Amino acid sequence: IQIKSTDTYYAFKKQLVSYVNYLRSGIKPFPWNETYELMQLVAAGIESRDKGGIKINLQEGK
Repeated sequence: IQIKSTDTYYAFKKQLVSYVNYLRSGIKPFPWNETYELMQLVAAGIESRDKGGIKINLQEGK
């Protein structure tokens, strides 16, 4: 699945506002485990693409 967004400004602005709010309040916008899970998903997607689309186990590397 490929998703192309033409409105990259909105996504960037939302991330930036979330980060600034974190700096001001000290409250993380997302729990660390959700951030880690998303990083695993992105890394596995890149690895799968680079290896011809094979399935990648997200639990590897834990």
